[in-house]
Amino acid sequence: MKDSYRRILRPKNVINYLTLFCIIFGVYFLYHVISVSRYVKNGVITYFGATRSDYRINSESIEDIERRLKYPVVMLPNLTSLINATNPKYPLTIHAPYLIENPHLCSSVSNLSVLVVVNTATDHFERRLAIRETWTNDKYYNHLGIVRVVFLIGKPKNEIIQNIINKEANQFKDILQGDFVDTYFNLTHKGVMGYKWITERCRNAKHIVKVDDDILVNMFSYFQKIHQNKSVKNAHVFCDYRTTPVFRDKRIKWFVSENQFRGVKVYKNFCRGKFVSIKNDVVPSLYISASKTPFFKLDDVLLYGYVMHNVPGLRYQTLYKENMKDVNKDGINCLEKEQDKCQAIIIQSGGQTQLIDTWSTIIKYFQK
Repeated sequence: MKDSYRRILRPKNVINYLTLFCIIFGVYFLYHVISVSRYVKNGVITYFGATRSDYRINSESIEDIERRLKYPVVMLPNLTSLINATNPKYPLTIHAPYLIENPHLCSSVSNLSVLVVVNTATDHFERRLAIRETWTNDKYYNHLGIVRVVFLIGKPKNEIIQNIINKEANQFKDILQGDFVDTYFNLTHKGVMGYKWITERCRNAKHIVKVDDDILVNMFSYFQKIHQNKSVKNAHVFCDYRTTPVFRDKRIKWFVSENQFRGVKVYKNFCRGKFVSIKNDVVPSLYISASKTPFFKLDDVLLYGYVMHNVPGLRYQTLYKENMKDVNKDGINCLEKEQDKCQAIIIQSGGQTQLIDTWSTIIKYFQK
């Protein structure tokens, strides 16, 4: 036995064992570096300490998710040929990766009442900061509920803007960036990315509020409307729910060629995307529906209209005229005149100054 130890402890053998140990340790270290690097995009770590189980759903197929749906998806007949008869394409973000995300944004919070999902342009830094500091900051109304916000963006064409976004994401951890160019007619990709991410990462929120970044929501009125109004409480979707004609004039921004919605004069009812409140248990169904519905450039019509119509039995409650102020001045006038009796839930607030001033007025009359 002593001879065996002597052989092991010979200098030459010790060096060999140390070399073997270093090789094994090096391979182990390299494996973990490669593993972590998969979650680093554009210099931003998107892993944020997530465990392997946090990414389990990524291995699931659309079929796996569909089998567990609370609200089954039944596709409208001839929808593919209706949307695009000759070259049907599907939303990019069904299979595309996230370039930036915080997978723990929702799961780190217990009793999450609302996730606010904001469509925003890549260079709208000041608007995002104002939204964080004002109406999505639940310190003003934490007696009503807990709120978190996520901002949806695509890729900018300017590398300088991307670098600023990277810093913003690391600081606030509320940016969700998809692998597509951020343009007006890519809003459909952005919306599907939102459905996908909520399905994967945010099952614990009770409600989802989707808005554009020029909209302010009076969260005092919102919580009162959602939790105390029986008709709204029982609805799956709360929004400005109506329709518009199919525009064939090329001079109009929402022009649609004769190849799409052929023979259709008016779209099916849809929610105006500036504000849509959805019960979260419906969102996985909307994600599955969107994955099977061909791409259409008008995101409101598609994602908050036809995609929703593929889920039978959804109940809608519409916003009334007094609930919406499309001109900021009208919203301020309503608040100043009627104070906490003002029925405006959503108020157009185009920039940082309007957002801050409007929220300050709401706080003046609603915060008890």
